[in-house]
Amino acid sequence: MIKIDHFYIKVTNLDKAISFYEKLLQMQISHREKDRWVDFQKGSEVYFGILNSTVDEEIYKTGNNTILALKTDDIEKEYVRLKDLSPKSITEIQTITQPALYKYFEIEDEWGNVWEVAEYNY
Repeated sequence: MIKIDHFYIKVTNLDKAISFYEKLLQMQISHREKDRWVDFQKGSEVYFGILNSTVDEEIYKTGNNTILALKTDDIEKEYVRLKDLSPKSITEIQTITQPALYKYFEIEDEWGNVWEVAEYNY
């Protein structure tokens, strides 16, 4: 049997990433391993981690290779809040009506990771 355990992104400045993601996720880190790794976990088996790609003397590619999705009940409120975080980029709110109503926007952090923030009711 296999299950989802965690996902993580790679960055080049762990402290700056912690500051950005604590504000984005509105939660504090739950664990830190020096300047190499932190994770966020709150009441779930699945957790989110940040790996400093400058540690371990290994070559890691930073930046997006998948889209990470967050869900909200108030897309307009989150758009204003996240725009104030000054992400590298932020799209306008998009609305899809078929097959069901789905509103979303995307932000890109300074390391090239893309996050979708969505509001939907299914």
